[in-house]
Amino acid sequence: MHTHLTSLAKRIKQQVSLPLTKSPSMLLVAALCLPLTALAQTPTQASDPMQLNSTSSSYSKGAAATQLKDDSYIVTWVGSTSNGEYSRIFARHYHMDGTPKGERFIVNSLASANELPGIVSLEDGGYAISWQHSYDDLQGYTRLKSLVKRFNAQSQPVSSEFEVVSDKTLYKTKSELAALTNGGMVVALILGSDSDVYVKLYDADNRSQGSFIRVPLPNYTRTSKVKITELDTGFIVTWLSSSGNRYNIHGQRYNQSGETDGAMLTFAEGLSSINYSTETLSNSDVLISWQELQEDGHIYAKRYNPSAETITEAFVVNTSPIVKKPSSINPSAVQTAPSVTGLENGNYLISWFSDTPNSNGVIYAQMFNAQNEQKGEEFQVFASSSTATSASFVESLNAEKVLIGWTQASAETSNFDIFTQQYQYAGSVAQSLELGMPTGTILEGDTVHLPIKVKGANIYGLDTIINVSDTTKARISGGDYGEFLPSDERLSVPMGISDNQWDGALALMAPATAKSGEGDFATVTLIAEQAGTVNLTLQAQMTDQQGNYLNQSNTDYTLSIEESVTLTGNVADLGIAGDFIYVTLYINGQRVTINPDGSFSVCVGLGEVTMSLSAPGHLTAEKQITLTAGQADIDFGQIPLAGGDSNGDNVIDIADLTQLLGAYRSVDGQHNGYVMAADFNRDGAINLQDLTLLGANFGKQGPQSW
Repeated sequence: MHTHLTSLAKRIKQQVSLPLTKSPSMLLVAALCLPLTALAQTPTQASDPMQLNSTSSSYSKGAAATQLKDDSYIVTWVGSTSNGEYSRIFARHYHMDGTPKGERFIVNSLASANELPGIVSLEDGGYAISWQHSYDDLQGYTRLKSLVKRFNAQSQPVSSEFEVVSDKTLYKTKSELAALTNGGMVVALILGSDSDVYVKLYDADNRSQGSFIRVPLPNYTRTSKVKITELDTGFIVTWLSSSGNRYNIHGQRYNQSGETDGAMLTFAEGLSSINYSTETLSNSDVLISWQELQEDGHIYAKRYNPSAETITEAFVVNTSPIVKKPSSINPSAVQTAPSVTGLENGNYLISWFSDTPNSNGVIYAQMFNAQNEQKGEEFQVFASSSTATSASFVESLNAEKVLIGWTQASAETSNFDIFTQQYQYAGSVAQSLELGMPTGTILEGDTVHLPIKVKGANIYGLDTIINVSDTTKARISGGDYGEFLPSDERLSVPMGISDNQWDGALALMAPATAKSGEGDFATVTLIAEQAGTVNLTLQAQMTDQQGNYLNQSNTDYTLSIEESVTLTGNVADLGIAGDFIYVTLYINGQRVTINPDGSFSVCVGLGEVTMSLSAPGHLTAEKQITLTAGQADIDFGQIPLAGGDSNGDNVIDIADLTQLLGAYRSVDGQHNGYVMAADFNRDGAINLQDLTLLGANFGKQGPQSW
């Protein structure tokens, strides 16, 4: 390794000074926490700040997040668009490391989302978002609809927005969602003026499972703040009931079929605030956290078993002192808006907002272990002395990560912005540099991209070498640096690239701060040349800002390359004026790229191969072949299809003849009835040649073979 560092030094030329981008005037925050060790440490930043809303779409209110089965996560919020549409539901998909997985998108088809969005991840890997929509009926009265829309794991809609209820009795409150183990979901909301809590179950296909189920409440109970969380055996609904200026937190357990499981539960009584958060922990215990307005201004929490029996008495969450703010109407109420989330390992985290005399808002958080002991110190996530700040949400992403978000008033406009940032316990992070190996089959001729994944805390420099054992089977062809160490904050060593080796090194430069979290150091490109097994070796080094080694490792990997056969052919005769956009060729279900000249070339593995080809005006065709070891490449030459199917029903019959006769003697571009699908020989005119082709193939149906 020392020899390598010496050779790198010789390759380093005079570096051009790169300007550092200034910190944005608006910070965004999210927090990420890992499984805690016996010696837990206060969390440190694991990612750079990130603003969720764009500069043209301001934040309005509310936010929620959920983790999906693939460890990515979704954040949703209410905002307005650049053209002035108020109250649109926005959402955006993120990778686990916090990088966007796609563009932000609008969920609801109509503006005026009346209440905050709810979101839940589902058993099929997708998720659902709920919201309320206000509208005026024919008599001019304002009504409310509770709506839900479902998405798959790629954030593509799998349903249109569907109506849970549309009724004048729908109370203005947030609809809550929870997932069911059968792939369905349950919606909880308040109907009536403010007295009835209802739930409704849906199956995996969004079909309603019966009518609304009324939560059994005492008569004349005023309710608010309904919430719902999943249990292993069903779900639990919680809500606030009020008596005078005091509030109680109640709950009701249900099984997966929506049947009550036991009597109504009472979790807390005589509270002076309506702000509370509830979470079902990994062992099905229930944690309740609330703020005390009139007593002492602290954040409290209490833990119960699934039967609502007390496990721990109420305890104070915050350790920061209560400082009265003279200008406040309620001077002791400086700790507000608690939010709690449980981790897979039994730990949990509580965040809250603190309104102090010398600040417009501070976000704090504290981690607790499964024994309800503080892990590390209470830590400050974000503070602002110039603009108003408020807490928004906290959401566990997995056993290692938790996301905290909040909103902040813009320094330049009257709008609000929503932010996230990731944090982690530095002492619990394994510093690592690893190759991201492909999970699918690698064939001869494939180009393979191998990301070098970095994970750790307080990282300032990275250095790696990749060696290939046998260049007759695979060789390195290139590589690119990633952005874990940002390009505008770093010094870079020119990459060394040869058939059998790739090497590179990066280091941050002052005043850049050390980076934490996970991401890509670089991506190396490999060409699979010949079937067989190739050994790869990754040598890695990682340093902190003082030059101390955080990681030095050698890791071996194995890459298997399988024999392939190259299939080639040409479909030029099926194109329209040299355009093949409507010609589709699939091989084993994967669409094949057709070159501008109509040719194609694709490598496939051994075994059964199914090819299917279609083009307008022609019957579809299929071909099945079996490829065995030692198989020579196959060239299909010019592939013909049976012309005459002008209406596209995969049968050549009287209907096609009728359509052709209606366009007979027409010419493309002369506006005399030309129909492209009836121009079987693609000469731009519908004439005797096309009639002859239809007649020769009359009575045939697809798929044909070739």
